[in-house]
Amino acid sequence: MKTTFLSLLAVVLVAAVVFRNAAAQTPGCVHPLQDQPTLQSGAVKAHEGSALQGRMRPGVFENSRKRIAAPARIVGLLSAGVIRRVPQQYSTIQAAINAAADGDTVLVSEGMYKENIRYRGKAIVVASLYLIDNDTTHIGKTIIDGSSSTHADSGSVVYFISGEDTTSVLCGLTIQGGTGTNWSDSLGTVQGREGGGVLCKGAGARLVRNVITRNRVIARVAEGGGVIAYGRNAPWIIMDGNHITDNYVGSDTDSTFGSSGGASIVDRKARLVGNVFERDTTVGSFVWGTLAFYSSSGGSPFPEASFVGNVFRSNVAKATQEGAIGAGLVLLWTGDVTVQNNLFESNTVTSMGAGGWAWGSGMVVNDESSTGYGRKMIMNNRFLNNTVAGKGFSAGGGLFLMRTLATVSRNYFADNVVAEVNPGAGGGAGISLWFSSFRVENSIFTRNSSAVGAGGLDVNRLPQVGVEQVIINNTVVSNFGKNVGGLAAVNASNLVLLNNIFWNDSSLYGDPEIGVGGSIAGIAYCDVYYGYPGTGNIDADPGFIVGDPKFKLMASSPCIGRGIDSIEIKGIWYHAPTHDFDGMSRPMPSGTRPDIGAQEERTVVVGISGREELPVSYDLHQNYPNPFNPSTTIKYDLPKSSVVRLTVYDMLGREVSMLVNERKEMGVYEVKFDGSRLSSGVYFYQIQAGSFVETRKLLLVR
Repeated sequence: MKTTFLSLLAVVLVAAVVFRNAAAQTPGCVHPLQDQPTLQSGAVKAHEGSALQGRMRPGVFENSRKRIAAPARIVGLLSAGVIRRVPQQYSTIQAAINAAADGDTVLVSEGMYKENIRYRGKAIVVASLYLIDNDTTHIGKTIIDGSSSTHADSGSVVYFISGEDTTSVLCGLTIQGGTGTNWSDSLGTVQGREGGGVLCKGAGARLVRNVITRNRVIARVAEGGGVIAYGRNAPWIIMDGNHITDNYVGSDTDSTFGSSGGASIVDRKARLVGNVFERDTTVGSFVWGTLAFYSSSGGSPFPEASFVGNVFRSNVAKATQEGAIGAGLVLLWTGDVTVQNNLFESNTVTSMGAGGWAWGSGMVVNDESSTGYGRKMIMNNRFLNNTVAGKGFSAGGGLFLMRTLATVSRNYFADNVVAEVNPGAGGGAGISLWFSSFRVENSIFTRNSSAVGAGGLDVNRLPQVGVEQVIINNTVVSNFGKNVGGLAAVNASNLVLLNNIFWNDSSLYGDPEIGVGGSIAGIAYCDVYYGYPGTGNIDADPGFIVGDPKFKLMASSPCIGRGIDSIEIKGIWYHAPTHDFDGMSRPMPSGTRPDIGAQEERTVVVGISGREELPVSYDLHQNYPNPFNPSTTIKYDLPKSSVVRLTVYDMLGREVSMLVNERKEMGVYEVKFDGSRLSSGVYFYQIQAGSFVETRKLLLVR
């Protein structure tokens, strides 16, 4: 497997990326400028939480944990430069861009515009009337259609190719009908096509609340059906609240490579927040999809990024011969990357060739054969109903990690599937970890099913870099695997299992809960159905609250206080996480032993009358579910009586709902937010209780 993967990637990357970066465009194609490191201080600030800094005044969609911008900021932005209206003043969008200067706004009225536009290096905003009134119906009615390009080999709809940065903004538009732009090496021996909707080469951009849809890129080497952004040391690419849907990347011959039906981001820093990647398709002999983020050299310099609050739903990566990986998100040879609060749902990876392999339908991380890569922080995500199916090797229905460093914390894995097309190898319907150093903590694995290997978790081999392989304070319940139900470990002698619940898992042939091939470093303080040798292990019904999908413990659970806070195993100290799946403090109450499992039972003894839930600090929890449709629950903790104001804002800082505005006594509170009257998108909810102020993000998806 390793040899096949490396040989394929070497061919693909040399042909599809290295040559491309130095490509001479064929006659009639766009001729991008040299990559220029034009990232300004404003772009850095944009990454940190504000928007449209640098050459333009701050204002559009500004937000932070301390402040939500008021709508007046939009007016201030528009008055900073000239508003150029299409079609009232200019017959085409490109004509308005040509006339614009830095700081101007090209304001596009509703209509169909058959154009392929270029920003020409200008720090301008091109937007629909959504920018003025926040009415999302403008987005679907203001369309740039690139299907009528005058040059067949230059069919991308929007071009950022002249050293732009994140002060060049595309906002509130539908981008469709793109077919991508041709490229070839200097000898003309490798040809490809890229960037159906948006092509960003050697430049930066900010894409906000656009619909990028029905773009098709078909070539021997095809990449970036919706968006492609590449160029080493190029400025940031920032994508906020876009809907990237029904795009297609496919190959026109048998021996081909396809990547990223949705978007491909290469050799640069990126931030993607609140986007929806849905029904994007990638087809080829060997494919990645839907969103790929990677280093073109397969090594240093390693790009860094954050992916927060995005949705990856019903995407397809289909290999006709060799292999397919990551129908949702793919990270290859990267630096520090944060993947947080995302939903990976109903994605499918298939490989139909003889011996074909399929990895990680929800998400794949691979730093194979490189050194110096960064840690991946994979936190608070949901992996639901994803499927991998290959004729040879199938693994990681939800998440697949290969030769990397990762912290996997507070994730939810449910109903993911590893299917067996032909008898083969693999497993780990929830998560599959190979040659990696990792810490898996506070996560829930339930109802995952694998026709090969293990149902819940699959751990294979010693790490490529580092020594840590620890699985601690997780709940593994009701999974099925052909060989092992809960967790399988093969030649993973560094592996330590602490404070986990393994319960009601099942298998066809082997161990229902834990199967070990070779040896592991230790298993202790776990609750294992049918029992397992080791210090502090128990075999007792965990006592979950009936019907609770997060498997919270009843007050009478035998798992309460039966975990271990710190323990030394083979000369290495291991420590329980300081918070649980819901983000509450562990242990509770302070000074006691932690509970076994992902949830910390949050009650304290009050006098002799019983047990009562009492918070010890202010806290605003992440809403659940998130993303949601149409309602969600927001929970907050008050350690003392306080005047509470809980408010929901839109991305422009406008108040859309006042949920609480009164004094509340000490306690834990839940309030339901109904978004049935609102459009899809990112919203913010903020609590003010005395001097405590905290803001979190929620995502409404229709």
